[in-house]
Amino acid sequence: MLDIDNTSLETEYHPGEPNRPVLAVAQWAGQHQVSVLFVTARTSSSSARKQLSSAGYPIDAICARKSGGGTADGNQRCRTTTASFPDS
Repeated sequence: MLDIDNTSLETEYHPGEPNRPVLAVAQWAGQHQVSVLFVTARTSSSSARKQLSSAGYPIDAICARKSGGGTADGNQRCRTTTASFPDS
């Protein structure tokens, strides 16, 4: 499970650009049938999905914060949601 902003994508300094070491790990995982999951404090996963895909990330799921919800609550909900993913 990877965070998006300033972890998978260099949002602060190079908007839209991948963090190359993180991208390499994610691509390796995708090539070895390991699910690549993303969590974000963003309230929409559609823009995140587009940016991650354009940067070359494999994406199995993105869990975004619900509008009006706090970051900590969103992170806990995402952990609970992704923990229930079936093994592929």
